[in-house]
Amino acid sequence: MLVLYTVVALWLCLWLLRRRMLK
Repeated sequence: MLVLYTVVALWLCLWLLRRRMLK
C-alpha cells in the first residue's frame, strides 16, 4: 500500500509541475 501511495504522490507532483510549465 505504501508503494502505491508513493507512486500516486509522485504522479501528482509531476502533474502539478506540468501544469505550471504549461502556464
